[in-house]
This record gives sequence, structure tokens and C-alpha cells, in this order.
Amino acid sequence: MRQTSKTRRTIGIRGQLMGFLCFICLLLVGLFWFLSTQLLEPLYTTHIQKQLTEQAEAIVARMDEAIGKGETISYWAFGSRLYVNNTFFNALQDDIFELGGMSSFCIDISDTTLRQIFKVDNLSYCNLHRTRPTDTADEQTAYTTARAMRQLCRESGGTVVRKINPPTPSGSVQLMVGRMTSDGNYTVLVTTSLMHVAEAGKVLSTVLPLAAALIFAFSMSAAWLFSEWFTKPLRALSGAARQVAQGNYAVHVDSVRNDELGDLAQEFNHMAKEVQHASQMQRDLLANVSHDLRTPLTLIKGYAETVRDLTGDDKKHRDEQMNIIVDETDRLTALVSSVMELSKVTSGAEKCEKVHFDMGQLCDEVSERYDAVCAQNGWQLKLQTEDSQGDPDSAISAFGKLMDDKMDVSLGCVLSGEAQSVITAAKNDNVLVVTCTSSAEKCIQGNDKAFRVCFNDPAQGTASANYIADNKLGSKIAVFYQSDIDYSAGLVETFTAQAAQRGLTIVTQQAFTEGTKTDFSTQINAIRDSGCDLVFLPIYAAEASVFLTQAQGKLDGIKVFGCDGLDGLQTKVSDMTMLEGVMMLTPFAVDAPDTKTQTFVDKFTKLHGSAPDQFAADAYDAVYAVKAAMEACGKTPADADFTSAMVDAMYTITVDGLTGTMQWDTTREPAKNAKAMVFAADGTTSLLG
Repeated sequence: MRQTSKTRRTIGIRGQLMGFLCFICLLLVGLFWFLSTQLLEPLYTTHIQKQLTEQAEAIVARMDEAIGKGETISYWAFGSRLYVNNTFFNALQDDIFELGGMSSFCIDISDTTLRQIFKVDNLSYCNLHRTRPTDTADEQTAYTTARAMRQLCRESGGTVVRKINPPTPSGSVQLMVGRMTSDGNYTVLVTTSLMHVAEAGKVLSTVLPLAAALIFAFSMSAAWLFSEWFTKPLRALSGAARQVAQGNYAVHVDSVRNDELGDLAQEFNHMAKEVQHASQMQRDLLANVSHDLRTPLTLIKGYAETVRDLTGDDKKHRDEQMNIIVDETDRLTALVSSVMELSKVTSGAEKCEKVHFDMGQLCDEVSERYDAVCAQNGWQLKLQTEDSQGDPDSAISAFGKLMDDKMDVSLGCVLSGEAQSVITAAKNDNVLVVTCTSSAEKCIQGNDKAFRVCFNDPAQGTASANYIADNKLGSKIAVFYQSDIDYSAGLVETFTAQAAQRGLTIVTQQAFTEGTKTDFSTQINAIRDSGCDLVFLPIYAAEASVFLTQAQGKLDGIKVFGCDGLDGLQTKVSDMTMLEGVMMLTPFAVDAPDTKTQTFVDKFTKLHGSAPDQFAADAYDAVYAVKAAMEACGKTPADADFTSAMVDAMYTITVDGLTGTMQWDTTREPAKNAKAMVFAADGTTSLLG
């Protein structure tokens, strides 16, 4: 029984968000209040003290300079009459406002007798000298205060910092800094009022409550709006989940946001679709099971009634009827057992076990069945092939013959030159082209219905440079290539560019052409003399075998690294020992230990009498890519939109092939990882790490 009511949380997510944001706001306001009321005065006082100190030290430095030059600053005649150096003090008074940068201050300079010899008073009321006109009667107090500060400065060793309290409640506290000259004969006192600090505190105490109230009100509004915006998709998800619980699986939640909530909405929509699909499957299952159950039950009932109504002792007929009942009961039992196993799997009580499945064998069996069907209907199932002969013109002719026979998907061609001609010619033929081994970059360009299974040449060149650099196979690279074919020249171009970025040095590039591929002695000698530690061979196996044969004994200690063009090199050399240590970048290694590769190799070898090469693996993956696309789009060649649907499906499928796990993007190039392998002295290969 479904629960119709639920306990609501006291505070929902919206309330929690508002509470959190308001708490942060109050915390910030409180922090500002504390800084303004508790730290403002000490910080400002420290700043004022620094200014007073600079003022006092500047005055003392002027006086020390004058004394050092032998000038007489002041003296007492007959013990009571003061004589001062008016020239010095007039100059000091002119500069005194610039020394410390202060506008309101009082300066007191005294000698060893603690009597004042010079004063500058720029304060409206000085606690040190009591200069306000209404207080002139209290001169004794002023004298006592000034004399006490002078004495304190001398007793403290020439440095003193003090606050001087006002004599009346209406006054303000002053800060004083005292310094002595180097000879100890003069004391300099600099003081200023701290009244503005107190006034600032009063202003803040008045303004802060209003500011805090405004900030709090603004924060509450912002918190409400933010919580409304933030929880809106959650409320939508909650409502959608409620509809799903009520059986409406077609519900959809808008996922316009590009954050975690948007991802959650997308996942919810996906879940709703899966639940809808599962519900439909459940309904279909129930309908099918009901139908399947009805048949044996009907038979059981009918034959049971027959047995019941049989008269006499007709044992033969009775046994026949009972055998039918038993068979149908077994059938019914098996059906119920299947339903129970399915229920356990769907509920998670049991898990399906993965088993090895021979898809090739299944395809053979299906093919044989269709042979019989075709024969019964007067049809003939045949495999038609056309040879391109490795020539672009012949390839176009062969392609045309296949198109005349209503070809829907083309797998080919092998070589880049013929593939480029065919793919260009097929642009307007409304046929999907999946090229297996043609690696030149321009092969599939210009035809948005053409896809590639193998690596293109630039990708191999870049990957080779990265692999050499990452595995520290060499740093000084010699390149040996065929300059008049797209495969080799394209690889060299991208390899050299990436090598420069990875810190590899190309010490020499040696080229050959179709007409000079029988004698490589000049190039080999140049490579030997270049000081390289690795030779990069972006060439085919036939030319590589000639190079390795002629290089025996000349390139000892120099590594050899090639690309997929070296595939099948074992079949091109007479002495396998020359292959020892040769490395190549390839997506397929015949000696790879995985079950998929070994199963393919065993079946291929039994069928053809030799081990497969990379070309065979690429073709195998191309076939399964087409299969995956057909399954994904749900179309057959009989449908008018078959090709366009297949093209669209190629962008969505993932093929776990022999040459790697492949996907295709708008470049129509396969996204898969290359492997590297090394040859042994007996011609076998092994994958490198």
C-alpha cells in the first residue's frame, strides 16, 4: 500500500539557503562592526605615532647636522638670559611643516635645564602648553606638564611615547613622541590631538546600525531571490518524480542550466525514458507470457478432457494423450522457469554471466539458412568482387560496376591513391564509404559520407614522435622516406613538426623515389655518419626489407622505428634475424595475447593458411562498424533514407574492434589509441608497453 502522506522537514532547502546566506551577511556585518569599533582606534593611533616619530626624527636630524658643523643653537647668559640661533630656528620653522607631513601639531624643544628654547604650536588647544586663551591663567599646570614630559624623555634615554590627557572633560587626548639629539643637550617633543579618532568612532557608532539594517534587508531579499532561482529546478524534479511514481513515465524536465542541476535534470529524463522502456517491456512480457501460457494450458485441458472421456481400456490412445500432457506441462514449466530467472536478473538477485560468443560462427549459420530460403524462392546469394588493381582509374571502373549492381555500402579501397579517386567519384552516388586502410589525409576530404577506420598519415606521424619522446627511444633522429608517395611524405611532414615540439632533433632526412628504390647505399652511409641514435622509416614493408638488408653491419646500435606500412615485414625478408629490435607503431599486433585477437588470428589462419595482417584487422573492424551503424539506425537498404541514416549513426556508435575501440566525430576519423610492437629474431612480434 502506497503511503499517501509524508513528513515534511521543518526547514526545506530554500529556507536553509536563506538562513545560510543571512548568517554569512550577519557575520560580515559583525566583523565590520568589530573592525570599526575595536581596531580602528589602535590602528589609527599607530599611524599617527608613525607620523609624529618621523617629524621628531627629522627635527633631531637637522639639529644634529647643525651641531656637527659647529653651530651654536642656544646658550644661557648669566644663567637666566636665553640666546638662540635665530637663523637656524627660522629656517627650521620654514621647513618644519614639510618634515613630517602633518597639518596640526605642537613642537617643544628644550635644553639640559628642561627650559623651553623653541616652540611651534599649530593646535587650537595643546595639553602640553595650554595655549587656549581661556586657559592662560593656568600657566603653572602647563609648565608642570611640559617639564614633566621633558624630564621623562631624558630619563627614558631619549625616546618616549605618551598620551597626554586633557585637563577638562571637554578636551581631547593628545599623543606625544619625544626624541633627544645625539649629544644629549636638546629634547624634542612632538604632539598632536587624537580628537578626530574619537569623532570618527562616534560617527561610525551612529551610522553602523542603519547600514547594518540596510545590508540585512538587502541580504534577505537577495537570499530569497537566490533560493527561489536555485530551488526552482529541484521543485520541478520533485514534481516530475511524483508524476513518475503515479505512472506518468512520459514526463520531461527542462534542463537549460549548465551546472550540476542541469546534469541532474538530464539524468532524470534519461531515467524516465528507461523506466518507460522497462515498463513497456514488462507489459510486452506479460502479454507474451500470457499468450505462451495459454497455448500449453489449452492443450493440457483439451487432452485431459479427452483422457477423462475415453471409454474402455484403450491404453495406446491413453498413453499418447498423457505423453502430450506431460510434454506441454514440461513446456509450461520451462516457460515459468524462464520468467522466474528473468525476474531474478531484473531484480538484481542474480547477475548475468559473460560467455565467449562466436559471432562469426553465428553469421555462417545464418548465411546457410538464407541460402536455403533463397533457393526455395528461386534466389541466388552471391559475393561479388571487383579488383581495383591498385590503379585509380581501375578503381573508379570497379566502383562503377558495383554501383550498377545497386551497392549500398562501400568498403575500400586499400591504397590511398585509388581510395581518393573512388571517394571523390562517389560523392554524389548516395552511398556510405568506409575506407579500411587508405591512410592519406585527403582521401576522405570533400565527401561527408566517407569515414576512415585506420589512422591517417598525420595522426601516425604525430603519434610516432610522441611515442619516441615519451619512451626516450632516441633524441637524434634520421628520417628515411619515399618522397613521391603521399603516405610517406605526409608522415614525414607531421613527424618532423611534432618532433621539434617534443625536443627531438632531426639530424638528417634521406629520401628516395620509385625509380631509385633498389640501391640505398648512399642514404645508409649518410644516416650512419649523421650521429643519429634512431632511424624513422615511414615506408612500406617491401622498401623497408631492402633498406634493412643493405644496412646490415652499418647501423649497429641504431634503433629502427616505423609505422603501419611495415606490417607484413616478415614476409618480405629472407633472414628474420635482421628484424630483431625493429619497432613499429600499429593498431594491431598478431601476437597480442587478448582472446579477441587470438580468436580472429586462429580462424583467419585456418581459412587462409596464413596469419592476418593489419589490413585484414582493419577490414574486419570496418565490417562491424557498418553492422553497428545498421543496428543503430534501424534502417535497411530498402529504405529511401538508408544512407543518410547510416551516416548519422556513424557519429553515435562505438566499435570495440581488433584495432582498438573506435568512435567518429565530425572529422570522420577514428578516435582510437595506437600500439607499438617490436620484432624478435625469429620474426615474431610482441607488444611494447
